[in-house]
Amino acid sequence: MARKKPVKSGAKNLPAKHYTDQEVRELLRTGVWTGIDPSDVTRKLGTMLAVRAEGEPFKEEEGRVRELIQAGLAVTSLDTHFLLAIATSDENYQPYSIELANQLIKEYDCTTASEITLVHLIVSSYIRSLEYARNLSLNSGGGKSITAERNGLYAVLSKEIDRANRQFVTGLTTLKQLKAPPLTVNVKTDTAF
Repeated sequence: MARKKPVKSGAKNLPAKHYTDQEVRELLRTGVWTGIDPSDVTRKLGTMLAVRAEGEPFKEEEGRVRELIQAGLAVTSLDTHFLLAIATSDENYQPYSIELANQLIKEYDCTTASEITLVHLIVSSYIRSLEYARNLSLNSGGGKSITAERNGLYAVLSKEIDRANRQFVTGLTTLKQLKAPPLTVNVKTDTAF
């Protein structure tokens, strides 16, 4: 059996530590800051905000604080619907998307992450439907002449409206099915095949 080489550590010579697979996994899971783990983001942001609360300026870290706040908002997006709002291309619809998500969550008593993310998909589909309908309306009014390009635009916008509406209806139907009470059926029979 080979002998471990000592590692010089100050005045002491200690044998090199060999970690098991499980120990390495635990060290990586608990002891390494990746910057993308939600708890890492909130911990770092909390530290930075605490410094700011004491009156000290952020100075060169100002850009990093903005990045951490964005990441922190993403972490809490199931509650705040931040990612849903920024996925909405028209800023006028962003507050509406948050309000609609809140109302659907309340209406269907959504509590789990899967239900809330389904609500986000439903709202996103609905907002896209509104945006495409608005674009179609803006491009078809005002006595504009019909050209091949405009006809192509109308066809594309109409298809996108239909697609967004189907996604909305499918998502809403799925949510209703998830929230419906389970159906129990008892079948009694004398003969079984």
